[in-house]
Amino acid sequence: MQKILSIFISCCTLAACGGGNSHTTPNIMQPPTNDMRAEDYQKLTRPEIEPSVLKYATEAELLNHIKNGLRLRVSVFDDTIEELFNQTDDVVTFSAVIADASPTATANFTGNAADGVSPTGAVSDSNVESTSSDLANAPTADGFSETNTHVSGVDEADYVKYDGQYLFISASSSGEYGSLPASTIRIMETNPANAEITEVGTIETNSEAWGSVSELYLVGDENGTNELVTTQSDWNYVSVNFGPEAIFNDYASSVTINEINITSYDVSDPSSAVETFNIAIDGDIQSSRKIGNILYLVTRFTPHFDDIRYYFTQNEQSALEDNEARISSLTLEDALPAVRINGGESQPLLQASDCLIPADSGELHGYSTLITVIAIDLEQHKVLSANCLNTQVGGIYANQNSLYIGGSAYRTWEDYESYTVVHKFNLDSSIDYRSTGIVPGWLGWQDPSFRMDEYEGSFRIVTTGNDGFGPIHRLSILQDNTSSDAMTLVAELPNETQTAAIGKPGEDIYAVRFVGDRGYIVTFERTDPLYVLDLSVANAPVIAGELEVPGFSSYLHPIGENHLLGIGRDADDEGQLNGTKVSLFDIRDISAPELVSSETFGERGSWTSVLNDLRSITFLSPNSDQVRFAVPISLNSEPWVWQEDSLHLFEINGLDASTVSLNFVGKIIAEESNESNTWPSYSSLDRSVLHDDAVYYSHNDEVWASFWSSPNAATGPH
Repeated sequence: MQKILSIFISCCTLAACGGGNSHTTPNIMQPPTNDMRAEDYQKLTRPEIEPSVLKYATEAELLNHIKNGLRLRVSVFDDTIEELFNQTDDVVTFSAVIADASPTATANFTGNAADGVSPTGAVSDSNVESTSSDLANAPTADGFSETNTHVSGVDEADYVKYDGQYLFISASSSGEYGSLPASTIRIMETNPANAEITEVGTIETNSEAWGSVSELYLVGDENGTNELVTTQSDWNYVSVNFGPEAIFNDYASSVTINEINITSYDVSDPSSAVETFNIAIDGDIQSSRKIGNILYLVTRFTPHFDDIRYYFTQNEQSALEDNEARISSLTLEDALPAVRINGGESQPLLQASDCLIPADSGELHGYSTLITVIAIDLEQHKVLSANCLNTQVGGIYANQNSLYIGGSAYRTWEDYESYTVVHKFNLDSSIDYRSTGIVPGWLGWQDPSFRMDEYEGSFRIVTTGNDGFGPIHRLSILQDNTSSDAMTLVAELPNETQTAAIGKPGEDIYAVRFVGDRGYIVTFERTDPLYVLDLSVANAPVIAGELEVPGFSSYLHPIGENHLLGIGRDADDEGQLNGTKVSLFDIRDISAPELVSSETFGERGSWTSVLNDLRSITFLSPNSDQVRFAVPISLNSEPWVWQEDSLHLFEINGLDASTVSLNFVGKIIAEESNESNTWPSYSSLDRSVLHDDAVYYSHNDEVWASFWSSPNAATGPH
């Protein structure tokens, strides 16, 4: 199996260098000479994540690719499907595809087919990258915590932002039944000396269409915050989902008409915020990052045409041919996303020369969705650069120099030849495609982008395959090639000399973290093996050490250079999961990592949002000897019996000494079980801010405040 996968990568590399082609169809030079007939649709190649480097497209290539993508979404059913379209008053199930950290992530809705839908769940952008150098968040000059991000210097949008004086909270309310959700930004002034907080202003954000609650960025300079920026996607239409293929493939579902709104407010007077800038972009947000005052958006856009149908019955052959005539007549301007500045006229966001397609695409290949990477100057209020990819992707990693967009192709279970493709973009004065890496295996069921990292010119990625008996985990290290757009594989684990497997038979990966020249991997089936990888020599990685403890960690965070914090779940000897577990590891000797101490909170069913959203945990270092951190936990007093939602406070002490300890300080209870409240609200947006000795805890859009040493005396809700 190892040989098969190695040959596969070699073939892909040769294709990139002109020595081969992974497709049997020829490279597209011109569009087909004749319009395609509907009965020839089956000749088209279904969209997938292509094992190919990219090339910038010509207008003819891009238009043909998009048209074929539209054709691939056309389905013909037997006559019984007609009954569904004739019963518009029935309740049907909808699905909006979210292509962020995973190609299978979805937000599900139920509603009336004629009147619209009501959201019953949401998928938020959370962990989408890992860091090679991030240590526990150091205190700022003013001694307050900021959003916990993956990479130092790369900010991430969040529902709560703090600048040391004002706390900005993105709050939502569903309003009356059948109404659109309202979205409000609360602006609250803090007084950390007295652990007090007071609301001083609000901002009403756009709620004209179904959309996510706005996430926030702060824009400012050394003098403080000048503007507050909100990022929001509106869902104007929702697509009908006709089965599991619609989750995975663009061609199997109808499109949605989505709009992204980036809005800037002058908050120099928080009591009277004024909108200063708005940019509306076709599509929806998959992820965003801010470096300095440049906002980088990764968006997804699928063109929609009211007069093109995607579902036909067998007795509608003439209508199907008319539909093909409409697809054939489309122009490129029809199919590309537009941008509107401050409510003005629509303008093209990009041109064909800004768009990338697989270099070995043939005239029968197609994909109708565009992934766009956009750079916006938040200070100058203008779009700087945009690139698009007319190919499937999922999973994003970014540092201050590069952006990686990747995804996994899941082959049939029998052939065990899944692979992952990652495209690299340089982030400079413009966004430029640099290279593509192809490795065997897939990025996993959890947040895939924690498995990617760039360090000193090397790209490290952890993938999982299957040999027919269970999961096989692999570390691959790649570097850019000066003579090709294909990355070169320089090393992997396991290998011929380092044969030890990552994980024991049957164990899946639950956490990955890269820190400088080390990597940490947690696998789990019944116990939690923590593997420490020595990556100091890029072409000779080794598994340096291993530690087994009960349970597993889903989130890993470096504490200085010598310790590692793990947040996860406890487990018994049979692998049955129990409460939320907080662990501290000593990694000074990478060949023999040790557990310093751990503590478990609650029984089975207890949960923390830190497990899938690193922004939920907050760090502050009052001095070099101590790190404080806060973790929200939904606590069960016995299996599946909810007790409370609360913020748990911890200290790591003795970092300057030889003896380090993990200490639980106390908790702020925001919501607890009683006769009238026996079920939690299940808010996944719990956030906290630490400022000197004050703690501010946001739960369900309300805030509790206390001193660090006396959380049981918290005031609130505010």
